[in-house]
Amino acid sequence: MTGHATIAVVGAGVVGAVTALMLHRAGVDVVVLEQRPPEAVAPTVGTLGEDLRTWALSPASLALLDELDVWDASCRAASCSYHGMEVWDGEGTGRISFTAAEAQVPELGRILPNQVLVTRLWDALARDGIRCVDGRAVVAFEAAATRSTLTLDDATTLTAGLVVAADGGDSKMRDLAGIEVDEEDTGQRAIATLAVIRQPHEATAWQRFLPTGPLAFLPLPDRAGQHRVSVVWSLDAEQAAAVEALDDAAFATALDDAIEGRFGGIAAVDRRLGFPLRQRHARRYRSLGLVLVGDAAHVLHPLAGQGVNLGLKDAKVLLHELRPHLRSGRCAALGDPDLLYHYERIRRGENAIMLRAMSGLKRLFGADDLGLRWARNQGLRWVDDLPVVKRELLRQALGRA
Repeated sequence: MTGHATIAVVGAGVVGAVTALMLHRAGVDVVVLEQRPPEAVAPTVGTLGEDLRTWALSPASLALLDELDVWDASCRAASCSYHGMEVWDGEGTGRISFTAAEAQVPELGRILPNQVLVTRLWDALARDGIRCVDGRAVVAFEAAATRSTLTLDDATTLTAGLVVAADGGDSKMRDLAGIEVDEEDTGQRAIATLAVIRQPHEATAWQRFLPTGPLAFLPLPDRAGQHRVSVVWSLDAEQAAAVEALDDAAFATALDDAIEGRFGGIAAVDRRLGFPLRQRHARRYRSLGLVLVGDAAHVLHPLAGQGVNLGLKDAKVLLHELRPHLRSGRCAALGDPDLLYHYERIRRGENAIMLRAMSGLKRLFGADDLGLRWARNQGLRWVDDLPVVKRELLRQALGRA
């Protein structure tokens, strides 16, 4: 069987599904290919919530989801708005805080379980009548400026004027297109879980920087009177292995110590997900017949909480750059990489800045040098006292950049 679409989106995670919805709303004949539909993905549901993996969605991302009619009552009920952020150095007295009030916004963002959002996006794809080919993988890619060909693992083919690779950090499409990646192995692992804390989280995102990596407590809605948080704990790989091996009681004690007992103790913890932390950045975002978005283009350390937000910004800029050609009906050569020069220039430049910042923060807070420790604590206090600098940091976090 052979099919054709103006644009094929490979990968239907959050960024891929949103990209497909945006293109469809712009009048594009789009098809989505996803090797693993939501029901085929091994669940990460524990005992304390819908999913051990969560997203920190910026106001800009929330506005986009609302515009696409994705942000509905189920998302609102499962998510938790946060109005404050508290960041402090675990090896000193430096700290910085942000509030929605000083940013003059109703909220700084929302924490939402991954599975809730992905399921809602797949519902939206079906509602909009977007063609979805699932359960099959792309095994070959023949690129052309006018019509590229994707061969699937069942020997069927699909042609498209442009292929959007949204298939994650280990992107098969990126590899098939011969796009090289710069990778930084951080030497760390992240442990993701949910926890019940004894005192309220105060609708605040809490992050403590430790020499072994950052620890984040992100607010979730209370359930049955229990105060819940999503936990992401980054540790040096050797230490992470030891922590992952702890039973629930010992892990809860270690977690409480790491957060300095801030919430009166940890009442319960869920099962843990561990994964290696690597930063990746594609050297190019475009090639003949193909363009990269989301984690296929860039993978950040989770300490920024910006991975999915950056991916959604990729999707918005991509549509902006394609729109003139779509409106004029000049779709014959969408695979010409010259058409997406500005997309790559804008998004790769902005994402590179964020990646460098994450690498710098990791080195800064991992340093044991007394002078550097003094400097970073002074720096945090300095930024906290400068409204102009804080407003710029908030502008970035809110997705206004």
